[in-house]
Amino acid sequence: RMVDHGKGSQTTALAGTMGYMDPECILTGQSSKKSDIYSFGIVSLELACGRKPIDHNATEGKLLEAVDSKLSTNFDEQEIEQLMTVGLWCAHPDPNIRPSIKRAIHVLNFEAPLPDLLGFPPLWDSSIC
Repeated sequence: RMVDHGKGSQTTALAGTMGYMDPECILTGQSSKKSDIYSFGIVSLELACGRKPIDHNATEGKLLEAVDSKLSTNFDEQEIEQLMTVGLWCAHPDPNIRPSIKRAIHVLNFEAPLPDLLGFPPLWDSSIC
């Protein structure tokens, strides 16, 4: 991003790692707060699952089955569920469903309830944790 104080900011070209970049951002070439939230969600999922964002061998399963096996049982189930749910919420394919970072942090800090993601369209494909 180039910033000219007289003309504002201008994105010259997108740069980033596949899997962490919002698919809509890649298609349109436009970054936004919603694309930043998407990346935050992907990193949250990677922290919880211990896998790269794109895993073609991943299978569907229950939320806690995706937890990084290196954690063994050394984690608080409620905290990891909170992290993974917020990660899925932030990385939702529909940018309009993604929360603000403020809302996501409130949920992560147990200051707001978890979102009900079951009422939304599919959350992820099997290639994402």
